[in-house]
Amino acid sequence: MKPSPLPETPVLLHARGLPDSWGELSEREKDVVKSLHEAELNPKQAAKKLGISLNTFNAHRRTICQKCKLDGVGDFWIFVERCR
Repeated sequence: MKPSPLPETPVLLHARGLPDSWGELSEREKDVVKSLHEAELNPKQAAKKLGISLNTFNAHRRTICQKCKLDGVGDFWIFVERCR
């Protein structure tokens, strides 16, 4: 395994090779990620901030995972952190 190209990036993130697919997301999906940052990563508060139900919020999360080829919720949270 090669060293991480970004010294401040933990090796675990580099090894997973998560995509940098921000450009593939729709504006609403980007709003979902931004609202998570503003709500301090609380999905329920983020959904309320956007004026949508938690089920709709989770549907956006699943779509983001599919578009960015993320394997589950854990990779989703890492992706959200990398989008900060």
